[in-house]
Amino acid sequence: MKNINLKDLYPDCFEDIFIELSDDILDVFNDFLKAENAYNRKKYRYNAYYSLDRNDGIERDLLNPPFLTDKMCENNILNEQIYNALKTLPPEQFRRIYLHYFLNMNKTEIAKIEGVTEGAVRLSIKIGLKKIEKIIEKYL
Repeated sequence: MKNINLKDLYPDCFEDIFIELSDDILDVFNDFLKAENAYNRKKYRYNAYYSLDRNDGIERDLLNPPFLTDKMCENNILNEQIYNALKTLPPEQFRRIYLHYFLNMNKTEIAKIEGVTEGAVRLSIKIGLKKIEKIIEKYL
């Protein structure tokens, strides 16, 4: 148990107030003070006089500029064309392309699930992608 003075910790406290803290609470308190000092050093070092972990969008706006309306429309049209092209594929090719590109499965995993060789899966995906490319080229 250790006594601490609240006057040293709180700027609004103008008189000496002593309290006893257990060692566990004191360790947590000291860890917090160390983290706060590290944060202040980081803020000073990088001239970041705004909150570095605040979610007001400063960092997001700098790293990810917003989509323009025309780009959003083009993106939506392209997604719709890809979806329509996928619907025209045979079920086997559609399933393999979906598993590989949308669910991020390896071609070997797909082959094990379907009970075929990896080469068959690879060829099926390749042919399906060529068909999709031909369909989309008509629209572009």
